[in-house]
Amino acid sequence: MSAKKKVVLFLIFTGLVLTPIFAKIISDKIAEKLEFQPIDYETHGEDVAWDYWLKKDYDRYQSIRDGWSEASDEYSRDLSNISVKNIGQARDALHSQKNNTEYTAKIITGNKNPAGGIRYTQNDVKTGGVKLSNIKNILLKGAVDGITVADGRVLLSTVQSQNNPSENIYPDDFLIIMKSVFDSSDGGPWLTIDPPQNQALQKQYGEVKYSTHIRNTHIGAVLFEADRLMKTFSLGYDNRTGKKLSMPAWHKARFDFSDFNAQMEQTEWNRFWFTTDETVVEIDVNNSTVRIAGRPFTVKSEKMVMVNGVLQTSLVQDLNSASGKWCNFFDQNIERYYNQFPVFAELERIARITSVLQGLKECGVYFQDISLPDSSKNGTPTAAKTATISVLKTRTVTDQTGNLTSTSQSVMNLIGGVGMQYVKIAYKDLSTYKNKILSDYNAGKDNVERIF
Repeated sequence: MSAKKKVVLFLIFTGLVLTPIFAKIISDKIAEKLEFQPIDYETHGEDVAWDYWLKKDYDRYQSIRDGWSEASDEYSRDLSNISVKNIGQARDALHSQKNNTEYTAKIITGNKNPAGGIRYTQNDVKTGGVKLSNIKNILLKGAVDGITVADGRVLLSTVQSQNNPSENIYPDDFLIIMKSVFDSSDGGPWLTIDPPQNQALQKQYGEVKYSTHIRNTHIGAVLFEADRLMKTFSLGYDNRTGKKLSMPAWHKARFDFSDFNAQMEQTEWNRFWFTTDETVVEIDVNNSTVRIAGRPFTVKSEKMVMVNGVLQTSLVQDLNSASGKWCNFFDQNIERYYNQFPVFAELERIARITSVLQGLKECGVYFQDISLPDSSKNGTPTAAKTATISVLKTRTVTDQTGNLTSTSQSVMNLIGGVGMQYVKIAYKDLSTYKNKILSDYNAGKDNVERIF
């Protein structure tokens, strides 16, 4: 065969081989759907919506909560009628005179030992009262910023914030958080949504578990609803109704960060959770003073692995994964979510209170024998189960030769939780900050209030 014929045959063969590779794409479609309709657990009272919980709780304890509001109004009115140079003394007198003595606690304030550690004596123990009307009064003013102990008094400081709505303020949250931090082995409030041990039920629901003291409370309801919403945002579907969420144009779901170019099919379980372990809390042991210096909470994720039919943590937090990128997106846009979903502002309020109390504990200040109102001990039931959903997204590419390429990802994502047991401690000299709190309090400014 001549060299010329060989070249012609080679070109024909090459054209036949390469034609499918460079074939024109005539269809590239992405379809998304739920793999199965979620089960309704609300009807049987196992799942409880946040707005429903608020209504039921308000109906049950309206008179009690109205009493706290009236006491707060009376306290503010009495202060406004006082004309003294140092209004702080008058506020102390009013606090002692009109204290809710049934909500008592012991405060133990130690002294830094030059040899190291904190030294306590019997004189460091003081029994006092936590006045819920004062707490409601100060929480109405803004976001908790810091706390200090001075002469047996505990002063709470706030800063103005647009992310701290006045509605749904439950001052007994403060007492419950105190018990969570100081009077339980939990170290702080937490909640987790876990798959049931029965493998056959893992695609149906998640079990909602609560730390000591927060089940059937406003805190438990907020932690659950914020966590549930955050997870549905990542999926793009409501886990209770199975309907696609109506979200603003700037919102993104986890799939928006997925790579559908790879020719593979996979199912993923991802755990997402809120945490305060990245919240920077400055403390001054010498002055028993705490100030929040970082974001009140962040969102983290990790991929779960199935081992012998049981989902287990992989301890892998890949920031470059779709889940990691989505967590970063949510963190960066949390201010936007506040505007439409006030439960996240409620979560921030709880996180801030927890963080300053965690810092106070690190300063060597402890509370004991903390009493709770009846409305906190026997509150409206919180959720025990919530439906799990699985979202399937498939990309199908067709070329002019009829070849098909299909890439699918199925994601299940209603596991995770909220953890407020840890904060990031930074040791600082906060004497100037403490003096400002005392000065504001004595001057009668409304950004500081005595709560103990």
